[in-house]
Amino acid sequence: MAGQRRAPLSPELIHRRALSIARVLDFPPGTFAGRDQRAYLIMAHLAAMPSIADKGQRHRYGNEVLQNANALMPDSQPQNRHFNFLLRSHVALMQELPAWYSALTKSNTAIVDDYLNLKLITGGMELAGMGSLGVAAVTSGAVTGGAAAAKGVSGARQAVTAVARGAMTGARNTVTGGMAGSMAIVWVVGSVAYVALQSRMTQLGHEITRRYQAHTLPAALYQKAFGDDVPMPEQFPGRAR
Repeated sequence: MAGQRRAPLSPELIHRRALSIARVLDFPPGTFAGRDQRAYLIMAHLAAMPSIADKGQRHRYGNEVLQNANALMPDSQPQNRHFNFLLRSHVALMQELPAWYSALTKSNTAIVDDYLNLKLITGGMELAGMGSLGVAAVTSGAVTGGAAAAKGVSGARQAVTAVARGAMTGARNTVTGGMAGSMAIVWVVGSVAYVALQSRMTQLGHEITRRYQAHTLPAALYQKAFGDDVPMPEQFPGRAR
């Protein structure tokens, strides 16, 4: 959440998460061997793509994924070509998919699985420093930078281009978390998707907790979602398990 500092993930945990999300997306592990962190970051953003409802914005997001993937794992390097080929295929399909929405009428097992999948996806996106993002943090950097770039620009087409470039510049520090080197790439649309997924994850977390407190979700599923070390919330009285 906004203002929180998250401990960096260990290489072992990044490796396990990269393998997990690769299984979901059908990326053979050999296509990114030795490049787990970069691949996990790319695949996490790819997996978030169907959550964008607007087709035009989803198309822009897909292009952002491809552009950033080429910066992180250049297609010019032979070891990255198979991974990038699969990535392009996924992006092309996801750009045409309908929005990814989940109703809260799902079963207990399904809602916990949804929560864990979102945790895996947002965890990968946080490799780009998104762990401290909030709605205000994302929009303010992009909007301020875009407005500043538009000053003194004549012509509608030139103004739109200036706003877009300015938004990218203004959002850079926000959406990369100040990371340096080749990992410091800009995720403008991706940062908006991250905030939306965090909101969805919070919603699911509240629903899981509500069901447990109402005695309609077993303790084992609650612990599967949040971990065995998380204190169990107090349950509402008067309801049989």
